Formats: sequence, C-alpha cells, structure tokens
Amino acid sequence: MSKQIPTHTDQRTTPVFEGRYSPSQSSSALRGPVESLDGAEDNDHLALVYEDRAEQFAAVVPFVRDGLERGERCVYVADDNTVDEVLDAMRERGVDVDDALESGALSVHTEGEVYRRAGEFDCDAMMEFWKETLADAAAEGFSGVRAAAEMTWALDADSDHDELCEYESLLNPLYDGDEYTVLCQYNRDRFPAEVVHDVLKTHPYLVYDNTVCRNVYYTPPEEYFGPERLSREIDRKLETLVDRTDARLTVTAREHYQREVYEIMSDSDREFDEKLDALFEVGCERFGLDLGGLARVDPETDLFEVEAISGEHDHLVPGARLDLSETYCRVVADSDPEPNEAVSEPVEITDPVDSGFENAACFAEFDVRAYLGTRVPVDGDDDRTFFFVAEEPREESFTEEERTFHRLMGQWLRYELQRRQRERELRERTEHLNALVETTPECIKTVAADGTLLQMNSAGLEMVGADSASDVVGASVYDLIASEDRERFREFNERICEGERGTLEFDIVGLDGTRRHMESHAAPLRRPDGETVHVALTRDVTEQVEREAELRRAKNRFETVFDRSNDAIFVNDPYEDEMVDVNPAGLELVGYDREELLSLGPSDFHPDEMGQFRAFVDGVFENGHGWTDELCCRTKDGEDVPAEISASVIELDDRELMLAVVRDVSDRKEHERYQRELYTITADPELGFDEKLERLLELGRDRFDLEMAGLNHLPSWDGAFRLEKGVGLDIDPDEELWTDPGNDCYCRRTITEDEPVDMADVRDTEWADDEVYREFHITSYLGTKVSSGSTPYGTLWFGSTEPREEPFSAAERSFIELMGQWVSYEIERREDNESQRELYEITADVSLSTDEKIDRLLETGCDRLDLPVGMLTRERTEAFEIKHMRGSHPDLDEGTLTPPLTDNYCRRVVETGDSISVGDAGSAGWDEDALYYEFDLRCYAGTQVTVDGDAYGTVCFADTSPREGFTEAERTFLDLLGQCVGYELERKQYERELEETVDQLQQSNERLEQFAYAASHDLQEPLRMVTSYLQLLERRYADAFDEDGEEFLEFAVDGADRMREMIDGLLEYSRVETRGDPFEPVELDAVLDDVREDLQIQIEEADADIAAGELPRVEGDASQLRQVFQNLLENAITYSGDEPPQVHVDAERRGREWLLSVRDEGIGIEPEDQDRIFTVFDRLHSREEYDGTGLGLALCERIIERHGGDIWVESEPGEGSTFSFTLPAEQDR
Repeated sequence: MSKQIPTHTDQRTTPVFEGRYSPSQSSSALRGPVESLDGAEDNDHLALVYEDRAEQFAAVVPFVRDGLERGERCVYVADDNTVDEVLDAMRERGVDVDDALESGALSVHTEGEVYRRAGEFDCDAMMEFWKETLADAAAEGFSGVRAAAEMTWALDADSDHDELCEYESLLNPLYDGDEYTVLCQYNRDRFPAEVVHDVLKTHPYLVYDNTVCRNVYYTPPEEYFGPERLSREIDRKLETLVDRTDARLTVTAREHYQREVYEIMSDSDREFDEKLDALFEVGCERFGLDLGGLARVDPETDLFEVEAISGEHDHLVPGARLDLSETYCRVVADSDPEPNEAVSEPVEITDPVDSGFENAACFAEFDVRAYLGTRVPVDGDDDRTFFFVAEEPREESFTEEERTFHRLMGQWLRYELQRRQRERELRERTEHLNALVETTPECIKTVAADGTLLQMNSAGLEMVGADSASDVVGASVYDLIASEDRERFREFNERICEGERGTLEFDIVGLDGTRRHMESHAAPLRRPDGETVHVALTRDVTEQVEREAELRRAKNRFETVFDRSNDAIFVNDPYEDEMVDVNPAGLELVGYDREELLSLGPSDFHPDEMGQFRAFVDGVFENGHGWTDELCCRTKDGEDVPAEISASVIELDDRELMLAVVRDVSDRKEHERYQRELYTITADPELGFDEKLERLLELGRDRFDLEMAGLNHLPSWDGAFRLEKGVGLDIDPDEELWTDPGNDCYCRRTITEDEPVDMADVRDTEWADDEVYREFHITSYLGTKVSSGSTPYGTLWFGSTEPREEPFSAAERSFIELMGQWVSYEIERREDNESQRELYEITADVSLSTDEKIDRLLETGCDRLDLPVGMLTRERTEAFEIKHMRGSHPDLDEGTLTPPLTDNYCRRVVETGDSISVGDAGSAGWDEDALYYEFDLRCYAGTQVTVDGDAYGTVCFADTSPREGFTEAERTFLDLLGQCVGYELERKQYERELEETVDQLQQSNERLEQFAYAASHDLQEPLRMVTSYLQLLERRYADAFDEDGEEFLEFAVDGADRMREMIDGLLEYSRVETRGDPFEPVELDAVLDDVREDLQIQIEEADADIAAGELPRVEGDASQLRQVFQNLLENAITYSGDEPPQVHVDAERRGREWLLSVRDEGIGIEPEDQDRIFTVFDRLHSREEYDGTGLGLALCERIIERHGGDIWVESEPGEGSTFSFTLPAEQDR
C-alpha cells in the first residue's frame, strides 16, 4: 500500500501534500520517492524527524490540510506542543480550523487523552482509541482517517523503549488500508540516538529537513525486533551491497546509452536519416529487439505510413501505407503526453493475444510478437510513432528504466523533427519574404551611411530605369536623387544610419531620365557585422501628387459649379441639425436669404417627414455616397415642394457633412400622375377601344392644355387624312378634316417623322401659309405618328387656336409619344384580330371551294401586309410554279415558273423552314437574286407551306417598292396564313383520297354482301333437303332405331336447325347496309317497349327486371335499332347467372350525339375476351352452357356503325356488364 506524501524541491521549500501517494505518479518537480519499497506493506505509516517547531509544522500542516481537502477526518495528538499552539500553527498556514473543528473533520487531543487514558501508558487503551476513531469516521461518512501524532510521551518515565516499539508494531496492521494514514513525529533533540536509530530502521518513508525520503535502511519491524535481528541485518546489508553494485552497473549502462544518443543527436555533421538509423541501432541493442521504425499516423483517417525502418521486413518498408487499426501503434496514437511531457508514455506489447491483437495484421500476417512504441507529436505536421519490434516474443515486460530511455529517445527525436519542421517553415517564410520583396510594387532598398546602394528589389530597379541590379547596386544612391533634393536626402540618410526613423519626399531622376516623385519610409537596420544601414520602403507617389493637384483644381471647379448650378445644393450636418452652406439655386428654391437659411437646420425643411428624413440621413452615412430619395421641401411661404434629393458624405474642416443636391420634381410628379392615368385607362378591361381613345384624347387636352385633339387616318399615301375620332372640334366625323395642301406641315409632316412634331406658335413661320392654319386657325400643335405594325396609319394630335407661351417640354413630347405607341399597338392588334378572324371565316366557309379560299386568303394577306402581290407557289425540280396569284405583275402570272431555285427568294424560305421577310431586298444583299434584278421585287415576305408533313412550296407577298421592316405581328400573321393555306391543300387532298377510299369500300361491301347473300341463299336449298329427309326418316323408321340411333338422329336434326339459324343470321348480317330502311326520327322509348313485348315470355320465365330512364328521339332505322336492343336484352337475361336478371337502360346527351347504355348484373366478361365478343361466330361459352349463333353482338356492331356510332363493353367478371353505344342526335342529321 502506498500514499502520496509531502514533496521536496531543490530549494527545500515547504513540502506540499497533493494527495495520496501513488507509485505510478512521478514528476521532475518532486524530490522524494516515486515508488513503493519492495516488500514494504505498511507504507501508510510514516515518520517525521524534526529539530525545531518551524520544521515540524512546515511538514505537518500541509499533511493535515491535504487530508481535510480529501474529506478525511484528521486527528492530531499534541504532546511536544500544546493544543492551542497546534491550532495557531494551522491557522497561520491557512487552515480553516474553526470550520474543521465544528464539522468534526479535525480534532486535537493531548497525549493524556490518547496514550494515558487510564492514567498511565496503556497500549491496549491507546489501540482502542484509534479503533474507535476509525469506526466513527467511517460511520460519519469520512473518506478516511489521517493521524499526526507527536511521540514525545515515549520519553516519560512510565514508558520505555520496548513499549514504544510494541506500539509502533501494533499500528502497522491497524493502518493497512488506503483510507488510513498516520504520521509519527519525533523531536530529534529530545529522543536518544538509539530511539531515532530504531525509528529510521522501521519506517519505509521518512520526512526530514523538509525532504521526503525513500528509506533505504528500512527493515520490517517484525524482523528488526525479532530474535534473529543481527543475522537478518547481515543478510540485508549483503543484499544491499549487491543491489547497489547492480544499480551502479545499471546507471553506468544507462549513462552509456544516454551519452551515445546524445552524441548522435548533437552531431551536426550527420543528416537526419543518418541520425535516425543510429537511433534505431542503439534502441535495438538497448531493448533487445530486431527493428526500429518511424511512422506517420492519423487516427481520424486510420493512417499508418512507414517513414523509416532500420532493417529488412516483408511488410514494413518505407512508404508502405497500412490501416492504423491493424498495427500496435493504434494504442500509442490514441494516447496523449502527460502534462509537461513532450511524448506519450511508451506502450509495450509482449503478448499480442492477451492485448487484443490476435486478429490484427501486425500479429496475424507480419508475425510481430514484441513491441515498444511511443507517440511523438509534431507541431504543424503529422504525428509520428517511434517504435521497436521483434518477431520473437519477449518473456518479460520492459523495465521502467527501458521505458524511460525509450521516452528519452522519443523526446530527442521530437526535438529533431520539430527542428526540421521549423527549418522548413523558416525556409518557406524566407522564400515568402523574398518573393514578397520581389513582387511588391514598392521599392525596397538598403543604403549604407556613405550613400552606397547595397540592395534594391525589382520594383525599385524599374523605378530608376535599371535593367539589372548591377546597374545601380554598389554605386552612390545620391546620383539618382534630383539635384534640388540631394542634400536633404544625404542628411536624411545619415540620421537613419544613426538610429532614427523617418519619412521623406523627394524627386529622383532615373537612368533613362524619367523624373518621379517618391515618398520613403525609412528605419535603421543593424547588420551582422555591426554596421547600421538605412532600410526603406519607397513608393512612387507621382500620380498621387498629381491627383492632389487635380483635387485642388477640382475643388476650385466644384466651388464654381456649386455657385452656378441650376440645382439647389445644401451642405449640412443633419445630426447636429445645422446648415453649413447653400448655393444661390438653393436660396431660390426655398425663398430664404443666406443669413436666414444658415440660422435654420435641415429638419426645418422636412417637418412632416422627419421619420423618412432620419432614415434617409442614416442611409447616406452608412452608404457613404450616391444615396437618393424623394422628400418634400418646405419653403419659406409654407409650400411643400416635391423634391429629389441625392446626397453623399463629404469631409470639410475635419467634419463629416452631408452634401445634398435637391431638384424640384413637381413637373416629373405631374408627368407620373398623367402616366398613371394613361395606364389606368389603357389597362381597363371593361372599356372598348373607342372609349379608351376618347378618354386618352381628353387626358391629353388636359395634359398639354390644348383645346382640341384627334386621331387622323391616312388610308392611302396620296390621299387625304380623315378624322377617325375628334374631341373639342366642331367637325362632322364623317367628313374630311382637311386635305393635304402639300406644305409639309401639321399631320403631313408628323406622319413622315419618327419623333413627335410640335409648334408652340405657327405665326411668323412657314406653317402660317398652310391651309389648316388659314381655315382652322390652329396656332399651336403637338402630334405623333401612329402605325399599324410597320405601316403608317395616321397621326395622334393636339392643337389650339391660341399660341403657347412656353415651347413643348421633353416630358410632354415623351407623353404624347407614349400615347401614340399605345394607340399604334391597339390599332395593330385590332387589325391583326380582324385579319385572323377573316382567315378563320374563310377556312370555315363550307360554301367556298379550295381555290376560292386560297384566292380569298391571298387577298386578305395583301390587305394585312399592305403589299400588292400575293402568290402560292409549288416547288418543282428546278423552280417554283405559281399556282395562285393575287394582284398583277407584268412578268408573273398563274402557271408561270419563277427563276431557278438558286436565284429565288422562295428558296430561302424552303431551306430554313421559317418565314422570311425583308423590307428592302437591295439593302439586305438580295440584289443578286433574279427576282430582284429581273422582276424588280424590292420587298418580300414569305412562309413555307407544308402538306401532310411534306414541303409543298410557299405563300408569299411582294412589291416593287421597298418598305420598312415587318413587325412580329405581321410575321405571325404570315405564318398563320401559311398554315391556313396548307390546311386547305391537305383537306383538298384528304377529300380526294377519301372519295377514292369510299368508292373502293362501297364496291367491296357490295361484292361482300352479294357473296354473303348468294352463299346463304344457295345453302338454303341443300339444308331444306337435309331437313326434309331427316324428318321423313324420323316418321317412317322411328320404331326401328335403338336408343343410339334415336340420339344420332336427334343430333342431326339439331345440327340442321343450328345451320339454318346461322345461315339466317349471316343473311341478315349481310343485308344491314343494303336492305336497311332509310333513316328517320325514331322514338327509342317506343322501340324499347316493342322489344319488351316480344321478350315478354322470356322475361317472365327468368323473373327479369328491366328498368329504363327516359330515352331520346334519334335519327335511324327503327327496325335495326330494335334488333340492337333485342340482342342486348336477350344477352343480359341469358347471362344473368343464378340470380334473377336486373337490367337498366339509360341515355345521356354528349354534344352532338346520344350515349345509350344497357347495364346488367350478370356473370360479366373477362377483360381479354371483351374484344372477341363482337367477332362473327366467336363464342365465349359452349352450346351446353349457353345457346346461340355468335352473331348477335357482331350484328349490333354492324348496325351501330351504319348509324355512324360506336359500341363497346365495360365489364368485371362476376359484377355484370355495361354495353354502351352512340347514336347521332336528331338535329345533327
């Protein structure tokens, strides 16, 4: 058993009891034992030998304090000191005595209360006291008992040496647990030497002179005081001699290996790999193992990479990468070094199986059976494991000495790895610094005290115009300094070399004569030879100086702009609510004079918008520049002027101020208001075009303050304008407003211009001679062109008989242009809708032939695109043939061939498959096409026509005069027209093919019906003969047949009957088309009633329930429809299963037809059989199960198809079936 006891430092300071002593604990800071004595079982019994009170309490008080902190009960027996002296000594050294006494954790007794409880020394009474103390401490929850006893009582006359020895021997078995510790105190000055001698012999640990000592003279009491004491002491001394000799040899060997390792690691001539190999060799010899190794490890990635190995091994070779978990090093890699230790505690593996490595590759595959390793952390790099291994097992564990030596090797190795890492980092930093110096755009140089240039980087060489360092390094730097700055630089250089720091601006003149203005920041630099030189970072500030000069010039310009700007400019401190400056335009805006305004603050101009103003100010100062918002600015007379404020932060006289440019946006606000009204009118879905136009004209009159407005249309370029809509005019809309007088004024000029045309006062201008002015006295005018796509349509205009005082503003011109754009859009949309509607009407007109429709389509295209010629062309082998043509051309007509494909506009359409349009073919580079230079087609728009997916040709429009480009709406219309033409051609082709197919089908059906009729008719005669002879045979020879004969005869008769039924059914099936009645209105309710009556007996026998809703009136053949209902109802009754049949007949209108259904709850039909049931003679059941010919449903399908309908079944086996069929409604026939 062992305890942690007071420790001792080199300076012999007060021992510190840090807790119970454990043999596994050690530290370089402790002086004293680090392990238990071999054979000493009573290490909790300690002896303190002191010479004075200070030395006594310097050891005892920490002993007691440590016990209190551990929750132990501390018992002190005072004899050499009084109780009060003991307590005072504890208080002086920081023990909370009162609290410890009150809690029972501390008690101080006199020797009479312990050793002389019965009035004289009684060893049994004394032991009883300690037993009670131990029992009470355990009962009260203390973790243990710690006793400190002064032993001076043993000097009294009633106590002798033997009693003391007996007492000491009895204490050993009493304190044999980890929770008990006793410290016996002996005053060396008072005890005889022989007693102190015996104390030294019988205590394994001694505290003396503030030092904890491992007692090498220790002898167990039972041996020391036994009868063979002298013999045992001789044996022990002989053993001690041997032990000391072994220890000295061990120390010698340890020093040898340590010295060898030190010599290896301190040898500066060896490379790291050589040092590592030497370490491996020493380690293998020291530990008796085969190989030494160094590996990189990373537990997170399970990395184990061999970095070096001392010998040959099949698996452990440099560069080998293994799973860390498959190696012994995994235990080391997970361990951390102890505090104040460089490497982790070495880990040994001497029995891999017991250590849990029986399945690991290191044992199972590599056959490594002994291992000693430690983890070596490396800052800034992967950790390493430093290990030694052997294939032969090791019988004994590694000694603590070997483990310590291994750790020492690891520490040296870590130092070397860290040094190499630092050298690598230093090289990298040096390279980085050199690169930084060389790549920095500033000049870095060193200059000697005499002005010699010692070093300069590339940027500096470039600044002085040097091609290489040899051009200037070694020469005088003063030669590069401008003459007027040379003396100042010389003085500056001398001050720097004397130890000062400083900054200097000067000019240099480079080798190429270039002059630069430089700014140098310099400091002294002491070189290894002791010389102090001037090191400086010098930047070229030529541009900066020029910028500063430009800044001064800009400031002057700013002041000029500030004073002369038409925009109001305010400089203020919004956070101090102070106006700092204002320009004349600002004074004019707010109506104050300068003194009045500077006495106000910015808040005075925004009294109703302070929250928004504060937010604006915060945004300006957070953003720093370019912050814009709209606020109202209060003028002197109280008017709030809407204003746009653009502000930024400026520095003026070391103050951050806000410079605000304020612009009156009243006109813009008004413009926006009118724009909103314009949008409201045009976006109103409830208003038609005419209503919107009238409101727009009224809005414009109000916006421009003009009395009249109108929309004029120019039907033809050479014709006259007509008024489509007018406001404020006393003019009949059906009359011409005016004819074009040819003066290029008013609407005539407007329709030829892309921009709005305006005149504030036509008097004294050429417009005064215009007929419009002379007749209508329109003195002021504003108009804009209106177009339908790219075709000019007319003008939107406003006018007045009074002149305007002010010219029309850009905002007014922009507003009428916006109005014109909307009117143009609406007109184009209206015309586009009309054109599309016309296309649909043409294609939907069944009274027109295909040729008539194509002619009408070409006519519509010419009108919509405003082009005189329209053509449908058919692509031939070498050219396009004109199949249809609208309009006239002197050289082109229907049936003629256009120029070859290679010289034809239409080829571009066919090649691309897209519509192609060009307003001016010559400008577009088409002038080499024959259609251009032979037929003079200057304008062209065409799209491809496809028929049944194949290219047919083109539909195209052209003119001999160029025009503006085609709009997207016009191109869309052209594509749609091409689709309509293609549809008509496809329809014509389909009709022709359909007619041919119908003729063929009619001929085929007639032949089939004739064959079926003939076959069924011709079969009737032999069938009747067979039936007659069978009947005759039955009448004459019935008595001659036995039972088999009668059965055979019955089969023959039945077969003949079924044959007759099949022939009759086939005959009826073949006559559906040829023998049916003409279609006429048929009441299906009446038809169903007739069928019910015909099936009355069958219905009653089956107890069937046939329900029906109200059935419609249709066009059809009543007898055939009756046959359909009869067949379906008979099937519903026949296939009802075991339950009485439940049948429901219903009808539902679906567009132009009726859907009839017959639903039953019978046996149902399998999904895979639902198509078979409509096949002639195809039956799903045997005749023994259900009778029938297999023609009923096939006949129903034939009848329904004759009526233009379809028939089908929906069924689930066991759930019944629903037969549905469609018939055309009466009004559709």
